[in-house]
Amino acid sequence: MSRPPRPRPVLSAVLIGGLALAGCGKASQAAAGPSLVPAPTTRALAPTVYLGRNGRTLTTVVPVGGCQEGRLTGGVSGTSVTLSLSITKREKPGTVCAADIRSERVSLTLRSPLGGRKLIDAATGRTIRIEVRAA
Repeated sequence: MSRPPRPRPVLSAVLIGGLALAGCGKASQAAAGPSLVPAPTTRALAPTVYLGRNGRTLTTVVPVGGCQEGRLTGGVSGTSVTLSLSITKREKPGTVCAADIRSERVSLTLRSPLGGRKLIDAATGRTIRIEVRAA
């Protein structure tokens, strides 16, 4: 009766090392070098954006994890405000980001009150529901 082949130590080390790099997000940094700054990714906004009592501050909540950070920006016209939510990963070389997910509030303050202008999600083109809350 023959024995099943045993894994080769070199191949096992390569596979385990590759999995470790994939799990902590370091593979792209190892290939491109530590000076690489990841580009922000754009996400769709939550269905509701909260408008502060001042009529100018727009706030939403976004799930982010580890070293991620959310940012809300806007383009303004006479009839609408187009909101864009971007997520940026801020990972310092040689560090490992936590694998947790948390809710982060992101806000944008307009120069003038929103008034009757529509809110548009830049990622989807959809109109966003507005709810008035305390600033």
